[in-house]
Amino acid sequence: MICLDILRTLSRDLLAADVLQAEFESAVGSDRGYDAALKAHRERWPGIPPEGEARWFAENTAHLLTASQLLRHTPAAIADGFIATRLSGHSGRIPGSVSGLDTGALLARLG
Repeated sequence: MICLDILRTLSRDLLAADVLQAEFESAVGSDRGYDAALKAHRERWPGIPPEGEARWFAENTAHLLTASQLLRHTPAAIADGFIATRLSGHSGRIPGSVSGLDTGALLARLG
């Protein structure tokens, strides 16, 4: 139901849609993978998606919002890892099956 609530909110409240787009835009230019994922998102859903795609839209929107925050507020290794595994499709289907990340920096963040 939350997915449908997202669609209803975006269709009824133009400010919510504007704020969402502003959040997406705030990270444009920071990472090619993010930029490509955002472009694909906007091409897939130039407006409010049909209800049958609400979950997919909500998931993709959440990933883009998370990436936007990570790009602006965390070390590059963290944002790079998230984008590679959630947005860029450069990973396998099993968590952790990815290569080319700065695993030392990622593990250092864990303490």
